[in-house]
Amino acid sequence: MKPLFEDALRQDLNPLLQSNLNNLSDLKNSHVTIVGGGFVGLWVSEALITLNDVYNFNIKIHLQTLTGKNIKSWAQHLLHRSDFVFSQQDCRRSKLPEQSNYILHAATPVTPHLQQSQPILAATGIAEGTVSCFESARLLPELKNILYLSSGTVYGSQPFDVLKISENNFQSNDPSILSNVYSESKRFAEALCVSYRNEARLPIVIARPFALLGPYQQSTTPWALHSFIADALSARPIRILGDGESVRSYLYGADAAVWFLNLLSKGKSGSSYNIGNPQGLKLIEAAQIVSRFFDNKIEINLLAQGAHLKKTRFVPDTSKFQNEFEIHQMTSINESIFKTISWMKKNKALAI
Repeated sequence: MKPLFEDALRQDLNPLLQSNLNNLSDLKNSHVTIVGGGFVGLWVSEALITLNDVYNFNIKIHLQTLTGKNIKSWAQHLLHRSDFVFSQQDCRRSKLPEQSNYILHAATPVTPHLQQSQPILAATGIAEGTVSCFESARLLPELKNILYLSSGTVYGSQPFDVLKISENNFQSNDPSILSNVYSESKRFAEALCVSYRNEARLPIVIARPFALLGPYQQSTTPWALHSFIADALSARPIRILGDGESVRSYLYGADAAVWFLNLLSKGKSGSSYNIGNPQGLKLIEAAQIVSRFFDNKIEINLLAQGAHLKKTRFVPDTSKFQNEFEIHQMTSINESIFKTISWMKKNKALAI
């Protein structure tokens, strides 16, 4: 029996891959090592095996992750493939396969809970994981490119009147505030990217993802839209802190995976790119979309305790990436939310 949604994920990926085969051609007959088995690592793995099965790319894939919990729970079909190798490994002690041609470093957990409860681990884990990966990469004889996943949070707090934030629009970021541990650590990681690119001559491209959405994410992920879905799955009112006017954007996992592969294959060393949906959505609008995909009427409650919160915006300008690679988002926000809810409903491990 095939795992839940294996075919559905391929159906999401295939048209995107088909329209990007020229950009991805350098990946043929290569060895790709993915450091990190979370949302991005699993989606990129799905994209690579689709390239193999449908377009005969003959890519060897090695996925390294700390516990393997995600892949063992949700993507066991990957474990039975001859073109896919999985190993449990702490990214802070990376040992990359000698035959690696392309490396995707996507090992950083992004949960606010970690930086609040274990900020030392959050900060040192990012730094040590980055250094370890790059030190191992220095020994690779046939390395072609490294894609490092940073974060859109490195820009600091986006002014609400700035509709989309571009790659050169950095804001001040107070490093003495606990909630900035993650973004400051990612800023330092980008400094490490620059250092290794210049001193060790490693080819490093930086991706700055904004909010992503889709299968392989838990409904317990502590972001607003996931909280809305968790509320609806539990048949309780959707709760919004504040007036619902804050703005976010969400890029579906299939789109994100193909965008990342474009950067891995053709991205220019030393360049940084925003990855995300450039179309913003108010939180109240996101909650209304979630509510429509449930048979029972789901109420939406604006919580009074969030009334003091100021409106925020987190939306990328992706024109640099889209112009260079001639690629655009294909999955609408309505489709993205529907597919995510459907997968969470089917997968009992997530619908909690």
